[in-house]
Amino acid sequence: MNLSFMGSFVFIGGSGATLSLVIGMLLFCKNKSLRLLAIASIPIGIMNVNEILLFGLPIILNPRMFLSFLLAPMANVAIAYSALSLGIMSSPWVSVPFNSPILLNAWIATGGDLSAVLIQALNILVGVIIYFPAIHHLNNQYSNSQIALAALDTSYTRRQEEATSLQADPIASAIQSQKEQQVLEKQIELLSHQDFCLEYQPQISQIDKQLIGCEALIRGKDRKGNLVAPFHFLPWLEKADLMKDVDLWVFRQVVKDIQVMEEKRLTRDGVR
Repeated sequence: MNLSFMGSFVFIGGSGATLSLVIGMLLFCKNKSLRLLAIASIPIGIMNVNEILLFGLPIILNPRMFLSFLLAPMANVAIAYSALSLGIMSSPWVSVPFNSPILLNAWIATGGDLSAVLIQALNILVGVIIYFPAIHHLNNQYSNSQIALAALDTSYTRRQEEATSLQADPIASAIQSQKEQQVLEKQIELLSHQDFCLEYQPQISQIDKQLIGCEALIRGKDRKGNLVAPFHFLPWLEKADLMKDVDLWVFRQVVKDIQVMEEKRLTRDGVR
């Protein structure tokens, strides 16, 4: 096993057989942002460039990909070495730069042996299969599962984590972000079992002491019917980017309450 063998048949697309990961992401990943990241990695993957982005891509996307990151090149070694031992392909004897295009580098390294090109294609396919379970896990992790807040007539969509390849410590940052997201989702889950209501604070004119309006104040209700102050739930709803939904619910509830109060007034005055 020489440098031509390693570059052409083991580190396909860079360390960790990254081209297999890129193809797998394009075929099976449902997350739009991750697919765009994979598309952006195609040119340097095809040129077999082992850039930091490619080297760190599996771990940045999800640390669980680390196992596939190790297994893919190991499988490539086993397949290519077995093909050499069985005489299926010629031994790579031509010195080929690591940044030679995929498929072409296998053909050049073996002096024009098409079987070597097929073996390299097989390695890419095997790498895609090895990465598939991790990609499937990503789909589950990034799925748009929602938490329904029936009381507010809205739902919270779990946020998708973004790759943080440009940060100083992307793994630590990703772990911290994941912890914060889990805390937020736990709080939203608790709020989904909570009811909400409005309290109306009268506004009195300082001139004639007459009632001129009222202010609608949102309150929460726990399972025992106790009122919950806004500062216990509004910050979490704000972090979840649900304040527009809260405002819309308050507006709708105020309209309903005004209609009920107007009907009661008309009934009391004997209009009906």
